[in-house]
Amino acid sequence: MQDKLTRREFLKAGTTATVVSGMAAGSGRGGSAETSSPRYEAEIPDTLDLAERGGFAVNALAGTAAPEHGYETYHGGHLDQRSPYLSLRTNGPCMQKAVHAMPMMRVMSGSTLHRDYDLKMMDAITRDVDDKGLWWLKVEGRPWRAMFKRDFVNVSASGRFMVALGDWYRYDHNSQWVSLLERMAHGLSGIAAQNGEYTMFYDNYDRSGSKTRGNPNVYTNGLALRGFTRWYAVSGDKEALKISEKLAAYMRSPAVGTWKPTEDPTMVAASERAHWQGHFHSHTMGMIGLAEYANQVNDVQAKRFVKNFYEYGRNFGIARIGFYPAVVLPLDRLYIGQNSGVSKGMPDEGCAIADMILLAILLSDGGVGDYWDDVDQYTRNHLIEHQVLRRDLLEEIVAAGPEHKLDPSMETAENVIDRQLGAFISLADPTMSYTWWTMCCLGNLSVATYKAWESILRFKDGVAQVNLLLNRTSAWLDVDSYLPYEGKVVLKNKSARKANVRVPAWVDKNAVRCRVNERPFEVHWLNNYLIVEGLAPKDRVTIEFPVADTTEEHTEPAYQQQYTCRFRGNTLLDISPRAAKPARTHDVADDGSICTYNKGYPLYLRESYKGDRTPMKRGNGYVPSVII
Repeated sequence: MQDKLTRREFLKAGTTATVVSGMAAGSGRGGSAETSSPRYEAEIPDTLDLAERGGFAVNALAGTAAPEHGYETYHGGHLDQRSPYLSLRTNGPCMQKAVHAMPMMRVMSGSTLHRDYDLKMMDAITRDVDDKGLWWLKVEGRPWRAMFKRDFVNVSASGRFMVALGDWYRYDHNSQWVSLLERMAHGLSGIAAQNGEYTMFYDNYDRSGSKTRGNPNVYTNGLALRGFTRWYAVSGDKEALKISEKLAAYMRSPAVGTWKPTEDPTMVAASERAHWQGHFHSHTMGMIGLAEYANQVNDVQAKRFVKNFYEYGRNFGIARIGFYPAVVLPLDRLYIGQNSGVSKGMPDEGCAIADMILLAILLSDGGVGDYWDDVDQYTRNHLIEHQVLRRDLLEEIVAAGPEHKLDPSMETAENVIDRQLGAFISLADPTMSYTWWTMCCLGNLSVATYKAWESILRFKDGVAQVNLLLNRTSAWLDVDSYLPYEGKVVLKNKSARKANVRVPAWVDKNAVRCRVNERPFEVHWLNNYLIVEGLAPKDRVTIEFPVADTTEEHTEPAYQQQYTCRFRGNTLLDISPRAAKPARTHDVADDGSICTYNKGYPLYLRESYKGDRTPMKRGNGYVPSVII
């Protein structure tokens, strides 16, 4: 299929002018710290710009807010039904993901679109945190939570909200977030299960203090561990450290019941090598908690455990592009329901891509490996392909979709496509996505986009470290990337005296050439990093190398298909065979809605990437005043 509407044309389209102007120019309806950050015009390569993607994500995240319901956020978005709609059904356990992602998207993009929504979305959560620090998901007056029967505390949601509070404090330096973080740490510690050796949590607790659903698992306890680790990092609280240590010990123990895949050779000690099966995201999100704890306290054994887990996880799906199956199972179990059409193949889940990006960054930062090529290829491919920007394709999918009867007590069909341009979709096959999302994926993929953007460039003591050859503006230097069209990156220096630039593994180091202000510069290496010293303000560093154009075969066993993939560097230019329609005929979404798939959203429409001259554009250089 030809790319009938390029991204550049999309940005110019009158149908999206209001959305784009708000994102690019900061024309929101509230005051904003972002508007005080410096901006400037510059000619830049028209290549992948994660900051621009973050601006579209602001639109989608703000579009999930329901002012008519106290600014709670819709739990699901359905862009494959006629008419498209947003649903509050089962909302609650993912509300914190929208407020966690929103300041990150604003920092990277500078967007102030619907800026006044942010604190109202925060209030929708904080008003239900009691004096003991327990966040109650209340049922009364919320028909969308009727299936839960009674008020409950969801431990995983609480742990993730604690992480969000720590990040909000780094964003706006408001001490109320630290006070609330402390209160929630004390509240969760009061309902923890202790046995001397371990600390653990069940999923949900009711007002009697009894667990109401779920057994201790890696997902719930990993998110609790993230929350306690965040509080310890802020406060140095020894009790928080003690709980964190016991949670980490539980997660790595055979007692958790996770580390025992049925198809491992029996010579593998699965519980020591972090081998597993089941829901991908439930495991990866839990491991993010263990990785953050390990990095915070320098627990080397825990770092190695997470490293084993991550490298084992790369065996599934098509890791080269970041396609990770939603569920990992033996194939004979996977195809049990194939006759119904429900279980043909195993689509990826957006959360899994997001989690693998975060794990790769955490492991690289933790010093147990160099996984920046993984971050690069996941980000350039399936991460951004999960974000829907094509109005024309969405309208075609809606027109072909089944008719939906709206439930006005918990659903809305108001301006859904406008509100959801820039949303990250939940499920995808290797060549086509399913156009519905749950807040779990929308929130997590947004956060992963920020984490990838932040990790492009770090700066300390006059030294700029460039980990990814992607576009990035900063107060220290700007990175202009000409990939995938040309093997070229330009650093426009502002205040760095030295730059360490990581060159991807596919590059032939012997062919790398470097110039500073058009003067040849002798190349020096430290592992994969090219070292450029003696920089002065306004210096321009140009690094060039041949671009590797390769054709690779990647087999996806769940689809019983070998795919031919053409790459330029780490960017997938084309993939075949392409499916004419989604592999699955129907599903049950996270909000309980039945999704029938008549038409899908095609991926990797990248004909424009196949040229060898980089298109340029006038860019609105935005330098964030804070990094979260």
